[in-house]
Amino acid sequence: EWYFRQFDRRHDLSLVAGYRLSEKWQVIGNFVLNSGYRLTLPEAIRYDGISGAVVPIYNERYNATTPLYHRVDVTFRRTIERPSGKKRTLSLGCYNVYGRQNPTYVLAEQDVRADTDATALGYLPGFISNDLKQFSLFTFIPFINYEVTF
Repeated sequence: EWYFRQFDRRHDLSLVAGYRLSEKWQVIGNFVLNSGYRLTLPEAIRYDGISGAVVPIYNERYNATTPLYHRVDVTFRRTIERPSGKKRTLSLGCYNVYGRQNPTYVLAEQDVRADTDATALGYLPGFISNDLKQFSLFTFIPFINYEVTF
């Protein structure tokens, strides 16, 4: 059967704009928008009474996508050029200005809580859940860069 590729991203948009504030200063903005990447998640879970394990059930490969990814980066640059031709540039900026927690990876975790009543069959789960947990690596990151050209 046909299935989506792991890195199938239907939408990929990047906008970059710059504005010269003065002879030495300029501001640069960068906006990035991507549709989420594909991942394989269990569609159901079942409890194996013999081994006592929770078994995830997968029907299709790459059956889900992560949420939309977007961020805005802003950089202020000051450039000084010497008569000798040497150029120095100081850049101050921020990656992901508004601090969005874009997903780096997503995990499906099964949680089993035991029933407090003992039964003739022994241990039976009282509750089984299949939770998705999203992990984000970077949010708001300021940076500084100094560049010398000669």
